[in-house]
Formats: sequence, C-alpha cells, structure tokens
Amino acid sequence: MADTATGNRHDRQWQAIDDCRLLKGMGIIMKVLIVGSGGREHAIATSVAKSPKVDKIYCAPGNAGIGQIAECVPIGAMEFDKLVAFAKEKEIDFTIVGMDDPLVGGIVDVFEAEGLKAFGPRKNAAILEGSKAFSKDLMKKYNIPTAAYENRRKRCFNLQYIRGSKSRCQRDHGR
Repeated sequence: MADTATGNRHDRQWQAIDDCRLLKGMGIIMKVLIVGSGGREHAIATSVAKSPKVDKIYCAPGNAGIGQIAECVPIGAMEFDKLVAFAKEKEIDFTIVGMDDPLVGGIVDVFEAEGLKAFGPRKNAAILEGSKAFSKDLMKKYNIPTAAYENRRKRCFNLQYIRGSKSRCQRDHGR
C-alpha cells in the first residue's frame, strides 16, 4: 500500500527521530548532515550544535555563517547521488533537509531507498510547500480557509492582473 502524506510517512519520520533518541540514550555520538544554504539551515545547524550527542555537523552546500558552526561541503542541494555517497562515506546518522527544491525533487525518497535516515517530507507530500499553486488549489477544493488567489501562467496577463490588484506574485517550485 502506498504511503499517504500524513499516514505511514509521518510514522516513519517519528520512528527515525526515536531511533536517534535511542542512539543518544546509548551514549552514541551522532554525525548530522544538513542540506541547504539559507537562514533556515543556519538555524537548524545552530540548534543541532547545542546537542552534546552530536559530534560532527556537515552542511551541503552551506554558507559562510553556517561554516562557523558546521563543516560545509561543496555539494549542491540537488546533487542527490553525491549527497548519498557523502552520507555513506562519512557514515552520517541523520540528514535534515531544509530547502524546498530538494524536498520537492524527492531527496528524502532517494535517501530512504539507500537505507539512510532523512528528516523531511517525501516528494508526494513536499509539493504542498514547493508549489503554492498546488497548495492553494487543494485548499480551495476542500474548502480550507486561505487568502484569495489567482493562478496565472502568461507573463503579460500576469502584469495586467497585478497592476490592477494588490496581489502577491510568487514563483511556483512544483509546477
């Protein structure tokens, strides 16, 4: 049976966290890989660095600020094969993915298929964050309250619409 966005996948993520807690309880020191290079990943690295059970933090690709907390590695967030190889080579215990693009691209699915623990939604659930159009259409379909919106595909039509509106224009990662 296929996993749903809120069913078995959610249970597996909590199991991964519980597994890590078990490792911590046993006194095993962990290596963590954070995928991304922005403020969200910097905040994650800062929090992870506070744990006495985390021995080493890597961040791919990271940035100068993250480099003060973690070892940045020159692997792009969308280079899944290289990230998997790095995680295996360095024996990473847990990977945290912060960026939308790799999540929408299915990085968690790839890591799980290789037997690696990764925290983040699978590709079929990540579209909720990566595609604002998909999310808004889903909310509209199921009568979930949300701000008014319009999905526009043609640039010239978009500009005409925006000029006469106080709407917000946002890039859609998922479509």
